[in-house]
Parts: sequence; C-alpha cells; structure tokens
Amino acid sequence: MSVRVAFEYDPAVHYRALRAVTALTPFRYAGIAMAGVALVLAGMATVPSWDETDPLTRLTTALPWLMLAAFWVMLVPLQQRWSARKLPAHDKSLVGSQERVVDESGYRSLGNGVELSVPWHAMARVVETDAFMFFFYHKQLAYYIPKTATALEQWQELRRLAREALGERATLLRT
Repeated sequence: MSVRVAFEYDPAVHYRALRAVTALTPFRYAGIAMAGVALVLAGMATVPSWDETDPLTRLTTALPWLMLAAFWVMLVPLQQRWSARKLPAHDKSLVGSQERVVDESGYRSLGNGVELSVPWHAMARVVETDAFMFFFYHKQLAYYIPKTATALEQWQELRRLAREALGERATLLRT
C-alpha cells in the first residue's frame, strides 16, 4: 500500500520543519557554543580590570562580545526563516501543489514537473515528531511530510512502511 499526500508549500511550515531538523542534528548546539565562547571572551575582557574601571567602561568593553553572542544565538533561526521565505524564488518546483508518495520502494516527491525519488536503502533514517515525518537522506538533511496534510490512517500507514523498511532506523513516536 502507498500513502499519497498533497499540500501547498508554506514558508511557515517549512521554517518549522527546518527548526525541527536542526533540533534532531548535532548542529543544534553550534549557535549556543559560539555564544558561549563570546560570553567567555566578554568575561575575559572585563573581569581582570573590574575593580579599576567604572560600570560604563565595563559595559562598553563587554558590549561587542555580548552583541556577538546574541548574533550567534539568532543567526541560525533568522537564516532559516529567510531561507524558507525565499526558497520558492530559487526552486520553482515548490510553486503549486506538492505531492509526496511513500510506498514499499521509498519516498517520492512530485512538484511542478520535478520528480525526486529516494529508495528505502538510501535513507539514513526516518524520524517522526509531533508535526512532521522526516525522511533523512543524509544525517543532517531530510525531506518531510507535515502531519497537518495527512489523515490518521495515512499517518499510521507511514509508520508501518517506515518500520518495515528501516527497522531500528525508524524513530517513531507511536508504534
């Protein structure tokens, strides 16, 4: 049996999918790690002369580092939001109806005359979240099907197909 899902591209949904994929990969810590480095550097710039400087001097010394920390925390989410909004201008296959088909052979994406197929053996894993089913074709890159575009029976069939094809590489919320 196969599951066929059709939906329109929505930048807000795509942004949520990008954020969810980031949360499922080691990259999720990159911005926080860089912000931590910037905060340590802010401390190193201000603490040695703490007693000899006034509060305004300490603030102006630390401010560039604090701004750099904020930049790193906000960089990934802002870049992902911008990317989701601009994607249809760069990828014309997203204009119009999007169709996703999952069957015994794997995952297929159809949109605006473009067809992409990823067989089960080429998938790294499948991960289900509260809002999406992700089909990872690389450890950090995935195609998705939004839960809002499917009926309950289709979602159960997606789980069954993923579990049968991938076994332990299918991380599903419910069995």
